[in-house]
Amino acid sequence: MTIQVNKYSLIKYFKHLEVDTTRKTPCDMLELMEDDYYSTSNSKFIKYGDMDLVHFIRSNLKKIDDQETIIFRLSKENITIKRKLKKLLKNA
Repeated sequence: MTIQVNKYSLIKYFKHLEVDTTRKTPCDMLELMEDDYYSTSNSKFIKYGDMDLVHFIRSNLKKIDDQETIIFRLSKENITIKRKLKKLLKNA
């Protein structure tokens, strides 16, 4: 079974960008393209470089949304804990 690489992958995008701009791809972008991303929809790891640009953007927007949800939940829990602590200190 061969792995299907999207013809508009990030790797190909950066190769085209190098040709168009005559500038090398920054090393941090090359490192990012080698990093793995766990795709929950495919239940497997995918290299960022093999993702198409739209998939890359959507996956990062999902990460941001997940992080904002976690921050909101933790903020609510923090408020609850502060209220309980304040009550305990008041009764002590």
